[in-house]
Amino acid sequence: MPRHPATARGHLLVQLLAQVGETWHDGTAIHYVLWQERIVTSFGLWAREHLPFALWKALTRGTLVFEVGDAVRPALPVLRHWARGLAIVGLTAFHGGIALLINLGIFSPG
Repeated sequence: MPRHPATARGHLLVQLLAQVGETWHDGTAIHYVLWQERIVTSFGLWAREHLPFALWKALTRGTLVFEVGDAVRPALPVLRHWARGLAIVGLTAFHGGIALLINLGIFSPG
């Protein structure tokens, strides 16, 4: 993670630009990814059929908040250890969720 505030601002800009598009802003990005048959996992198939649409909207919005927060976190002058621990737990859950729901080729286990 960048330690310099200018680098953190650059990281934030990249994160914001990566998530432009209607599906990110209306909260349907994760929902639509789960309907991409070529990448969805077996668990993703089950999840898209059984879990409520509101959950996918909440997770999409949460992803935006988390990514922006992760970009700003290095510039925080206080609570560095607490924020770092939260980031480790959050990033682990975030990437674990991706691995459970979709197969991204060489980026996915097994």
